[in-house]
Amino acid sequence: MDEKLRKIQIAYFALYTMIALLIVLGETDIWSLDGVWTDKQVWAYYYQTIVILLTVACVPAALKYFAVWLSHQIDQMPLAEALKAYVRLSLLRIALLALPAIAGVVGYYLLLNTSCLLCTCISLIATFFCWPSMERMKRDLHIEADNDMP
Repeated sequence: MDEKLRKIQIAYFALYTMIALLIVLGETDIWSLDGVWTDKQVWAYYYQTIVILLTVACVPAALKYFAVWLSHQIDQMPLAEALKAYVRLSLLRIALLALPAIAGVVGYYLLLNTSCLLCTCISLIATFFCWPSMERMKRDLHIEADNDMP
C-alpha cells in the first residue's frame, strides 16, 4: 500500500515540478514565448477560452467525480482490485488538474495575460484538496485496521 501511495505522491510532485520548471524557463527567457500571440487577438481569444473552459470542466470533474466514483464503484470491489482502481483514478485526477495548469502557464507566456495564470492557480489550489496520504487512502477505501491492508 505504501508503494501505491508513493506512486500517487510522485505524480503530484511531478505536476508541481513541471509547473515550476515552465515558470523558471519562462522567467529566465530560456523559453522565449514572451507575448508571441499578443498581436494575434483572434488566436489569443481562442486560447484563453480553451484554458478557461478546461479549468471549468476539469477542476470540478477532478474533485467531484472522484468522490462519486469512489462511493459507487470502490465499495463493490475486493481490496486488491480497489487499490489498483484507486491509484488509477488518482493518476487520472492529477492529469485532469494538470491540463488547465500547464495550458494556463503556457498561455500566460504566449499572451502575457493573467487570466491564464489565474486558471493555473485555480487548478493548483484544487490539488491541495486532493493530496494523497495514508489516512485519506484508508478512509476512501474504508479500511479500518492495519491488518486489512494487503
